[in-house]
Amino acid sequence: MWEIFVYSIIATCIAFVRGGCPPAGYSLCNCTEVRTSELVVSCDGLNYPQDIKYQLEGIPIEEITELAILRSKDLRGMRPDFFKGYKKLERLSLAANPNSNLVMPVGLFDTIGSTLEALDLSTSNQTEQILPPELLAPLGKLKHLDLSNNQIAQLRPSMFENLKSLQVLDLSDNQVAGLPAYVIADLLDLKMLDLSNNRLQELPLDLFDDTQDNLKIMDIGGNRISSLTSTHFTMMPNLTVLDTRKNPINALSNDLFSGTPNLARICFDGIQAAVIPPHIFDSIPLESLDLSDLRNVRALPESLLSRAGKTLKELHLDDNPKLLEIPGKFFRGLSALEILDISNTGIELLPNSFWTDLPELRKLKLSSNPWLLSVPPPKSISPQLKYVDAANCPKFPVSVKNWVKANFDTTPLLLDFPINIYRSVNKEIQLRHITAAPPATTAPPFGNNNPNSKPHHHKPRPSSNDNNGGSQWSGNGQSNGKPNGNQWSNNNNGGANDWQSNSNSNTDNNNNNNGNNGGGGWFNFFGR
Repeated sequence: MWEIFVYSIIATCIAFVRGGCPPAGYSLCNCTEVRTSELVVSCDGLNYPQDIKYQLEGIPIEEITELAILRSKDLRGMRPDFFKGYKKLERLSLAANPNSNLVMPVGLFDTIGSTLEALDLSTSNQTEQILPPELLAPLGKLKHLDLSNNQIAQLRPSMFENLKSLQVLDLSDNQVAGLPAYVIADLLDLKMLDLSNNRLQELPLDLFDDTQDNLKIMDIGGNRISSLTSTHFTMMPNLTVLDTRKNPINALSNDLFSGTPNLARICFDGIQAAVIPPHIFDSIPLESLDLSDLRNVRALPESLLSRAGKTLKELHLDDNPKLLEIPGKFFRGLSALEILDISNTGIELLPNSFWTDLPELRKLKLSSNPWLLSVPPPKSISPQLKYVDAANCPKFPVSVKNWVKANFDTTPLLLDFPINIYRSVNKEIQLRHITAAPPATTAPPFGNNNPNSKPHHHKPRPSSNDNNGGSQWSGNGQSNGKPNGNQWSNNNNGGANDWQSNSNSNTDNNNNNNGNNGGGGWFNFFGR
């Protein structure tokens, strides 16, 4: 039996001499060599820092560039020198440890501060009491910091002052009720700021003390903010994406975006304003707009989108039960619009020129409109239109329902505005998943020294590449047949009196789900 012991020692020595991951079974931490002398390591479900460190001793730690310690039940007692010897560590995740009692000692990041670029502390039950500014101070090269889905109620004024290189800051899904003056004023390289799903009652005017030229993405959805003015955005001239969903914003002004000439994607889903100013979008290159779930809006200005005709590609007007009419020229000139959702509204008729106004339309959702009598006869329909979801429109004539089924893919469309819209906007963002070993009890890093014991067999968990960001489509495109005018019951363009109708109405509400699922993922960050 001594041959087995000698073989294991020789194999280990060879692994250390040549570098790279050790043979399978030598450590309960999963190791992948992505490039020569660059290792990605995940310790999933292991407990106690000293035992995790013992497992990592079976891997050349000086070659580890990415390390994840996930789903531990006990991380108490982590010492400041835990990461000593990690010379190449660029990305570190201590996420998904909500029950581990993780308290990181000051000095923990001292030895990796010169190399670390991404730190994920999401879903680890962190509070402001156990996150002193001194802990993060050594991380001068950090670009991505994820503190989402924790218990942080307030931020210390100096919490981020040493993170001069930070580009992405995710504080979503916490309990932050207020922001100290200039708390992120030193983050001049910041590109994305996520403050969604907190308890903010206002967006402070003194958040910055200088122009944030690099800030492109801001998510303040799911808070308690009641007012926004143009002054809030004067320090963000290059803002591209703004998500304000589910805030009690009670009024909007025509000059709200006068200082953001590059703003392209806006989400107003669920705000409480009763009026959308007619010229609010005139000065911006609008590409995607969400005006869904505006419970107090009864009408939309006819000229609201008149300046967005060549740029607007995605429009959401769904879940507006008080919206009874769409002005006749509302869609006029929207020559670039590809995606339109007007499901679950109170409208009865669409404009007569609906089809000709939208020559590039690809996806259309009309479902759950209990009062919509029909659609205009298709005189000139977009050849790109492949998907039409017209389910639960009880007043549609049978001939119209048959026409839709015969010419389009009617698979129900999920046209929700992206949950974290910045993840679908910036092409550099990537969702990294490491195939991790299943939770296991701690064992020696070099296998079992008892030759009479059976070897450990670790079945890797399949990796997941699900991305929570971006619009999601169901079904496959079908060929778009030419419309047949004979399928229509009459030629009255007004259509209100002569269309066949059904007295039974279906008022099912297919509400969009725009909640921030927060952190816990393996580095939901911009790519390197």
